[in-house]
Amino acid sequence: MQTKIEELSKIFDTETKRKIIHLLMTLPEKEWYGSEMALKIKVTPASVYQQIDDLIKQNVLFEIKKGRMRFFKLNYDHWLIKQFL
Repeated sequence: MQTKIEELSKIFDTETKRKIIHLLMTLPEKEWYGSEMALKIKVTPASVYQQIDDLIKQNVLFEIKKGRMRFFKLNYDHWLIKQFL
């Protein structure tokens, strides 16, 4: 099992992850589409989706499927997110 320090290191290991988390914390109730996030934080959609998949694996985000579209939202039950909301 990872320590909280190791987990934090993996959650914040890229600038794109930090930007995604910051964006989602500004409007925590909103469900975001990956391309929408990419436009807001000024990175490529491919980069956003790569980091989103990692954040889902780390349980920081969860995915909501609506038809063929994938939306993302903060996981309010994650210990880190609870600290800020």
